[in-house]
Amino acid sequence: MIPDEKEVIDIIQNNMTDNLICRALEMRPEEITKYVCGLANVEGGYVLIGVERDNGILKVKGFQLAFDMKTVMNDVSKKLKGKILFEYGHIYVLAKNIFAIKVEKAEKKISMNDICYCYKNNSIEVCRENKKNPSTLFISYTECDAPIVDIIEKKISEKLRNRVKISRYIGLEYKDSFKTFMDTIQDHDFVLTIVSDTYLRRQACMYEVGEIIKDHHYKDKLLFVVLTEKERKYYGKNAPDKIEADIYKGATSKLEYTRYWKKQYEELEEAMKQINDYEATRQATYDLQVIGQIYRKDIGEFLQFLSDENGKSFQKLYDNDFNELIKWIFPEYEPNIFNQCDCFGILLHNSIEQLHRITKADYNQIALGIKTDSHKTGLMVFADDIAGYKQRYRLVVMDGLMAKSYVTGNNILVNNVKQEVEYFCAVFQTKSEVVLPIKYGGKVIGVFNSESEEENYYNQEMVIQLTKVLVDFADKIIELGYVGNMTQNDLPYVHIIV
Repeated sequence: MIPDEKEVIDIIQNNMTDNLICRALEMRPEEITKYVCGLANVEGGYVLIGVERDNGILKVKGFQLAFDMKTVMNDVSKKLKGKILFEYGHIYVLAKNIFAIKVEKAEKKISMNDICYCYKNNSIEVCRENKKNPSTLFISYTECDAPIVDIIEKKISEKLRNRVKISRYIGLEYKDSFKTFMDTIQDHDFVLTIVSDTYLRRQACMYEVGEIIKDHHYKDKLLFVVLTEKERKYYGKNAPDKIEADIYKGATSKLEYTRYWKKQYEELEEAMKQINDYEATRQATYDLQVIGQIYRKDIGEFLQFLSDENGKSFQKLYDNDFNELIKWIFPEYEPNIFNQCDCFGILLHNSIEQLHRITKADYNQIALGIKTDSHKTGLMVFADDIAGYKQRYRLVVMDGLMAKSYVTGNNILVNNVKQEVEYFCAVFQTKSEVVLPIKYGGKVIGVFNSESEEENYYNQEMVIQLTKVLVDFADKIIELGYVGNMTQNDLPYVHIIV
């Protein structure tokens, strides 16, 4: 879609500069992505290329049709994260061609390389709210299904770490339970409910969900995981007699729950008749009303709600490493890019290649902490891609920047190594350097080092991209069995000539 020509002409002729970015010439995808991201994160707006501001007056300079803007905009689309609507195309204004991009306001924050940008005064700046509080997840379940919840909570915590805060809830008596449940939904970003046979036979649970699925305000925050007998292997000795929630076996199976609740109703009603005392059975009267509502209406509606693909199979989630669940909580989440690496050699090779793609420098190293002798530990390079004419080494001296990052756990970015007193010169061509710690569980296990022949080569955006890769690398190398007391011979050395 091409932006409305009349609207663009009106903006220019009337000097309407609100939410407008003008550039006489701009074709860099990275910069245009920032413009689109920044406008989407405020009120939306326009990017006009071939137009400039001159003392508040918009002047059309023109933009050549020969420029391949389709490829540029395809790159822009790939760089953006989040749901965003924008349209673009060439428009003739005052006998000159310009390139216009119309950006709609996004419902949720849009990012590029995990950074949110915002429009301000014909320019773009990093949003202040980039560091936001972690999402909150509330898990509702019955106590007998705790082993399943343990698995889910562990996996979410492993993948999202400090990006989500999890609280668990088993349930109280239904009067207090429902109020607590509703209050909890309001206080949390997401609610995950574990549905088992036991869950479907609990009065408090049925009362809660019977009410909650009727309220459209909460539906987007709720996810139901449905258990089957396949999950019995996770319970150990304390497994209930029946785990599976009979939701997908047809009408007869679902009606079994209706029969169960009807029986509960009849037994309570008969007991109340035998007592025949209003004051003594006043609370039971309220229970009777609730149970009647469950078996006449709520249980049927809830089971239908789950069978209409609103219930997720635990086993399918498990087989997919809970990625669907993770994406529901944190849409920006991307699985570890090294998941398919099944040995140290492949992991080191793929990692140094991925890091090289980001830095585009010809000197990159991954160094890991090892045991150098019976009493000492040190840093040794186990993967590098280095230009053939440059010096390389394995053992890292412990008085340079790599050692400093390893000891302190801090990022080190040096724009000009000549001005850095702690710089240890191993390659005379180096003008700038970045050293990043590789951490797992808060502990530094190694460092990544990259050096460039240009001053001021590295920036914070690059650091963010590199750090993301290093987090995945750390997770995977620990999974493969790396420990800090390994020796040089325990790990392979990967060398790639650039």
